[in-house]
Amino acid sequence: MKKNITINLFGQLYAIDEDAYELLKRYEENMRSYFLRREGGEEIADDIEHRVAELLSELKSKGVEAVSVEHVEEIIRRIGNPEEMDENSAESPHDEAASEANNGGARGWFARRKLYRDGQDTLVGGVISGLCHYWGGTDPLPWRIGFVLLCIFSFSTAAIAYLILWAFVPQARTAEERLQMCGRPVNASAINEEIINGANRAANYVRESGVPQKARGCMGALLTALVMLFKGSLFVAGCTLLIASIVGVALAIYVSVAATVGFSDVSMYDGGFVYALQHYPAFVWLVGGLAVAVLIAVILPFYALTRWLFMRSARPLGFGKRFTLIVLWIVSFAAVWALGVIVNVYGRKAGNMLDQERNTRNGIYLSHNGWTRLDEKNLTLVSAENLWHGVDYFDFAVNRTYNPGSSVTDEEQEAEQKLRACVMHRKDAKHDWKFRLQRSEYVAPGRYLVEGIVSRSVRPGHLFAQLPGEDKPHVGISSASEISGWNVNEDLIPSPVYDERVMYYELTDGWKYVTTDTLSVRGGTVNFGFSNDSGFVPVGSSADRFGFYRVALRRVGDLSVDMRKH
Repeated sequence: MKKNITINLFGQLYAIDEDAYELLKRYEENMRSYFLRREGGEEIADDIEHRVAELLSELKSKGVEAVSVEHVEEIIRRIGNPEEMDENSAESPHDEAASEANNGGARGWFARRKLYRDGQDTLVGGVISGLCHYWGGTDPLPWRIGFVLLCIFSFSTAAIAYLILWAFVPQARTAEERLQMCGRPVNASAINEEIINGANRAANYVRESGVPQKARGCMGALLTALVMLFKGSLFVAGCTLLIASIVGVALAIYVSVAATVGFSDVSMYDGGFVYALQHYPAFVWLVGGLAVAVLIAVILPFYALTRWLFMRSARPLGFGKRFTLIVLWIVSFAAVWALGVIVNVYGRKAGNMLDQERNTRNGIYLSHNGWTRLDEKNLTLVSAENLWHGVDYFDFAVNRTYNPGSSVTDEEQEAEQKLRACVMHRKDAKHDWKFRLQRSEYVAPGRYLVEGIVSRSVRPGHLFAQLPGEDKPHVGISSASEISGWNVNEDLIPSPVYDERVMYYELTDGWKYVTTDTLSVRGGTVNFGFSNDSGFVPVGSSADRFGFYRVALRRVGDLSVDMRKH
């Protein structure tokens, strides 16, 4: 069942089926386009239209109720060469140029050919078929197979070149353009033949259920299946990218508004991004511009993909529109890259400022991990100069020596206990560095020791204890630093490392135990810890790092009656 329409030609009505009308319309448009470029061409085009009307009237007088495609093809054949209608049938300048091109060897080969995309034999964009015709080929299937292999071995470089050609190479839509694509002479007779052949190709395309005639066969079917899979993957990827971009842009806009007006729930996005929005007025405009650029950069390819998959029958976009959209997409893509870099720079700058605010104590900046590791050791950084902002972890081992008669296995006897120490670094090796790490404890009257575990490079004098009411600190003694083991102190070696069965620990190479002399404290707050500030303790530090495990205050006895009186 075919749809019939009625046309009015010079005051006469003719019934014609839809396919025949499209063929007749294409024939007249091609003839008029061809002849309008030569002198007197308008009259020849009008003569052609009158001749078509005469032949349609003749069919109507013979009782033909509806003009079919076969009737239109017969009309085109009967008209023959429309140039013969011109009394001055001399060759036109256009034909002379074509004739010269046909006799020019290799130069003439390229002069009579133009690169077009073949829209009548296409699996994706018709680029490979157009290249095949341009270089004199007849079957694009081997070209397509070779292109697929080239895409694989060129790591998608060929695919990018294909997309560029698809965007900028026009499609051969008229019979004249198809003749130029194949390098055939362009004249009225050739145009007539090409129009009829095009109608036959369209009919074959429909009868083959949408599969191009030249793509049939085993390899062609496989190639078609791969192309359909590729199209589906492109569409799914495009939809996913579009949805993700819309969600991301919407979230960025929401956070921008929330941070600008001060919503209470904006803390869930707390970070450098929100900090930049709150402290840099231009950052809001940068984020907005980035959102618009992302939408354009995503929507334009998605529109092209949708038009390619579902709107192939729509009126094609002209070269000017396609060029404008491509330039707009390139500009938007460049804007995404440029604005993304700027937003990232602002975000990093704001993130650093926020990190400085959050991790500055006593006027000293230390990384979050650095403060966390000092907090784990119950130490506060009271002062620092030329100190690197990070604090590293360093594991070391101790050998446990058990009390005689302890019920332990051989494995426990041989086992080493791993302890996690901290290491601080000098920031600039060209300058001195100073720091004071300190703990404070309120103690009852009594006799105390300050003891710690430090790396071998640390001197005993770096350990200090400052008693209540005294400005000059007590420091570690050198004799204690030579001891390779120490009595059990649960504060120094806490549970679960601490074990009542253990007599003492023996340090591995690189670490040692240090202590102060016995301190008599009449009660109050004792400050103790580590320092390499030569203005506070008697020794500085020329080493580039300072390693320590723990420092603790241990009660070792009571004060004498005479000490209590004083």
